[in-house]
Amino acid sequence: MKKTKKRKRPGKVAEKEVKIYSSTTHLLLKKLPFRRIVQDRYRYHFKNLTGKSCIPGKDIRIQKIALETLQTITEYYLQKITQDAISNVRHFGKIRLREKDLKYMYQLKYPHIYNKTITKKRTTKNSIKTNSDSDSD
Repeated sequence: MKKTKKRKRPGKVAEKEVKIYSSTTHLLLKKLPFRRIVQDRYRYHFKNLTGKSCIPGKDIRIQKIALETLQTITEYYLQKITQDAISNVRHFGKIRLREKDLKYMYQLKYPHIYNKTITKKRTTKNSIKTNSDSDSD
C-alpha cells in the first residue's frame, strides 16, 4: 500500500517560495534575456527621439554595472508590486492572485501614469458626449 502525499493548504508552498527567493541575493531574472529587452527598448526610444535607427548588425553597448543596477531596480519594483497585490488579495479574503489584481495595484500606486494610458485608449469610445450629460452637473 502506497502512502499518499500530505496535501498542503493553498498558498503555503507559494509563501515558502517567496521566503526562499527573498532571502537570496542573486537575481531572479536571467541576465541575457533582460539585456535583450533593455537593448530593444533602447533602440526603440533612440529611433523615436532622434528619428534615426541604430546601425544594423551592431550591438548597443551597456556597461555591466549599469545593466546590473537596472536589473536590481526592476526586480525590486516587481517584487514590491506583487507583495502589495498579495496583501490586497488577502485583505479581500481571496486565495488566488490574478492579473487584474496586479493591474489594480499598479493603478493605485501610479494613478497619474495609469490614467494617461487609460484615457488614450478610451478617447474614441467616450468622445461623443451629449449636452444633457454636461448640464446635469
